[in-house]
Amino acid sequence: MKKTGRKLAVFLLTLCITVSNFSWGEGKQEVYAEETEGATEESFTVDEVVYREIEPGKVKLLDWAKEIEWKGTVTIPEKVTYNGTEYTVAAIGDQAFQNKQRMAEIIFPDTILSIGEYAFNSCAGLTQLELPSNIQEIGSYAFYRCQEIQGELVIPVSVTSIGREAFSYNIKLNSVTILNPDIRYGGAEFFSNSSITEINLPEGMTALGSLDQGYMFYGCKSLTHIDLPQSLSVIPKGTFKNCTGLTEIQIPKSVNSIGASVFMGCTGLKEVVIPEGVTDINTQLFYQCSEELCVVFPDSVTSVHKWVFWSNSAEQEQYSTTITAKCTSREVAALIAGIGHKNILLNGEPYELDEFTTEQFKYLVIDKENRIVQIEKLPGVKFSGEIEIPETVEWEGNVYTVTSI
Repeated sequence: MKKTGRKLAVFLLTLCITVSNFSWGEGKQEVYAEETEGATEESFTVDEVVYREIEPGKVKLLDWAKEIEWKGTVTIPEKVTYNGTEYTVAAIGDQAFQNKQRMAEIIFPDTILSIGEYAFNSCAGLTQLELPSNIQEIGSYAFYRCQEIQGELVIPVSVTSIGREAFSYNIKLNSVTILNPDIRYGGAEFFSNSSITEINLPEGMTALGSLDQGYMFYGCKSLTHIDLPQSLSVIPKGTFKNCTGLTEIQIPKSVNSIGASVFMGCTGLKEVVIPEGVTDINTQLFYQCSEELCVVFPDSVTSVHKWVFWSNSAEQEQYSTTITAKCTSREVAALIAGIGHKNILLNGEPYELDEFTTEQFKYLVIDKENRIVQIEKLPGVKFSGEIEIPETVEWEGNVYTVTSI
């Protein structure tokens, strides 16, 4: 028993040493950790505000623990002093002010270069927002659901990146001005900002938001008009989806790519002219638009998605005879007719697609004058093995050239 007791004592002593060397605060500090050479690893508090050094002489504001008066103004200091050392406040950390609903205004020093993800998320009392003049990075959801922000939002020329939905659901925001044409976007930046009536974009901008994510101005229902930069080449998917107040838009001649669902639900649009150079008419581009809509297609179009105007047979019956498609190319007219659309004007005259069938294929006459046809597979016909595509086909005494499938 004595021998066992000695072993137990040694074990307890070892356990105590191990526990004493373990930092119980390490898990919490890890939330604020950044691998920056020369910076301290621990946070510190000045006037009930938590900071941490991110590089020598510069700190990030991690948490505003100080009490905020009802509808009060928060002024972020330009510099703070801790243990005799003065630091510049250069960044706002993730979630630093999240759900601070008593705050009505935030005043930034010009030293702020970045605002983290969710930094001011759901600050429902915030009514005024003037971004710091030297800000470079705005994180995803930084001002998400700040539903009382009003007036004009100016994105300074210094900004190089804006994260996903950074300003979405700012439902009382009236105007947005972007100054830097080369910003990197995360997607849906101004999603569902239903009160925006004016958007000012800089020349030199080549794409409206994120090429991959799109939906930059989705749901901006009060927007009636927007002047697009002449430098623009791409309108990513969903950019103006459900902008129901949009009544006119002039797409610059420089645009050569328009993504899916860009004008979906834009019930106020009456005419859209697609510029020469656009080749693909993507799915649901004009889905759920007005029956009064007129779309002018360029000669450059090589493909038209079957769901560009509708998504089922019942909607096809409705929209195929009401929405007007205008074009000057027989090939383009045939492509539009090929999806089942009927209200087509070719050079101002009604266009109807001729077709005929053989034992193997259905042929669409895309150019009657030059006797050019496109092959379409017969419904219900199954092919197996090797299939021979003819160069020409004869029908009712005329020889047609097969140019596409």
